Amino acid sequence: MLSYLAVSDLATIDGLELEFEPGLNTITGATGAGKSVLIGALGLVLGERADTDAVRSGAKAAEINAVFTDVDLPPELAERLGLESPCPELIVRRRIAARGRSRAWLNGAVVPVSTLAELGDQLIDLHGQHEHQALLKSRVQLELLDAYGGLEDELEATAAAHRRVRDLERELERLEGAAVADRRQLELWRHELEEIRGAEIDPAEENELHAERKRLRAVVELTRSARAALVELAEGDGCALDRLDQGRRELDELGRLDETQEPLAAEVSELRFTLEGSVDKLRNYLEDLEADPGRLEEIEQRLAQLEHLKRKFGPDLETVVEYGDWVAGQLSANRDRGAALEEKRRELAAARDAYLEKAGELAAARRRAARGLVPEVNAVLERLGFVGEPFTVAIEPRPGDDGWCVYEDGPTRAAVNGLDVVELLLSANPGEPRRPLTKVASGGEIARVMLAVKRVMGERYGVPVMVFDEIDSGIGGHAAGVVAELLAELGGRRQVIAITHLPQIAAVADAHFRVDKSAREGRSYTSVERLGEDGRINELAAMLGGGPSAADHARELLRRAPVDQ
Repeated sequence: MLSYLAVSDLATIDGLELEFEPGLNTITGATGAGKSVLIGALGLVLGERADTDAVRSGAKAAEINAVFTDVDLPPELAERLGLESPCPELIVRRRIAARGRSRAWLNGAVVPVSTLAELGDQLIDLHGQHEHQALLKSRVQLELLDAYGGLEDELEATAAAHRRVRDLERELERLEGAAVADRRQLELWRHELEEIRGAEIDPAEENELHAERKRLRAVVELTRSARAALVELAEGDGCALDRLDQGRRELDELGRLDETQEPLAAEVSELRFTLEGSVDKLRNYLEDLEADPGRLEEIEQRLAQLEHLKRKFGPDLETVVEYGDWVAGQLSANRDRGAALEEKRRELAAARDAYLEKAGELAAARRRAARGLVPEVNAVLERLGFVGEPFTVAIEPRPGDDGWCVYEDGPTRAAVNGLDVVELLLSANPGEPRRPLTKVASGGEIARVMLAVKRVMGERYGVPVMVFDEIDSGIGGHAAGVVAELLAELGGRRQVIAITHLPQIAAVADAHFRVDKSAREGRSYTSVERLGEDGRINELAAMLGGGPSAADHARELLRRAPVDQ
């Protein structure tokens, strides 16, 4: 509830403080006394646009302070604003400088003015000539119908289905984005794998090629060395084989003369046999050793290819082979990703179908709720002086096109609260077609429609504070008594602040305030006084036209008031 309001240097208000009560609070006073300034102050607390012309002449700034107690905020909003929920006390401050700067505070912390507007939707319904009228907002009208129908389960099922669709859309977008981003990478990997696999790498091959290249590059020197060795060992005059033969013959003679030396001849024979084997190997080597420029070119090209692969993919061939295996794995995984992409598309299609089913059930439930709400509201409006059946609810598909969302055979746009747009329609005058409230209703008519709706809704919907300005515009007699009765009933469930010229309404208030305007030293001053019993009698009598009979009538109104005074 709004427990405290302080206003300073705003229009004709120099400075005043009000302490409101739970239930119905009425504000009365002569036309032009400054009641509209109070409503304007509340509008500024609710984040409405500030007009610097409203700053009192000669003042540097206007300031409004409001204290709300026991505020039950939506958990998401409370968390975002760093507040408790429920919040035991909420202090809102708005300052409008004469030079045009406007600042706002929430529990002592500076906040954007837009935060006050967002918060204001949770604090006050203001109905009258000012702009902050929740009933005129399409979102509020939809929420009102849902609350009347008790559609919490249908709403949650639709919201859950919508979240599922949005989650899958984001996942699919990520997968598709990754697929587009990876296209070049995949092409590069395919080329790299083709290059690596095409090379048919054997890590041991490189050392063998280097050795073979070394031999081919040195074939002349190798031939010369091998030929010279062959000459010295077996083919030249006085070669090693000839000398071994000569030495063996001498050792044979030695062994004949000295039997103890016979083994030496056998050892030398063995050496000659070994040397002959080496000579045969050398001759074979020389036979195979020949210049082969073609083979050398093949080796050079192959080594260059292997060196190129090492520069691109790793310091050695083992690493190149490992990289090729990794790339093959990535390409295989991408094929799996393609399957996952198709599966995600199927999941999304199924989730969209599920959403449309839940949203369709919610839409049908809304139409059933509308069929119940309309006659009940019209019954109350008839008591308030409206003729015929002026009120109805129009439910239409939300405009737009998601590209997949079809409702009532046409494209629409999915939302967390379903596929419908709800609009309250009113025929303000007999014979006139019903049209949206924003186009046909005056401030007083909107206030009375909201009063009727709230009467029908009971506790099912509504913010804790309702402010009615002009609710008594154009009514009197029996209708005035009905408005008073309805406001009193509404005040039993939440706090109501009503600015009124009707004594029937003022008489049923839990707290009655009178606004006066006086002039001092050439300047106007607006003041507000909370009236006691005698003051209420005098004020009601003045509202009834004055005189002794008016005072008696005032006492009778207070005596018959259906609330405790």
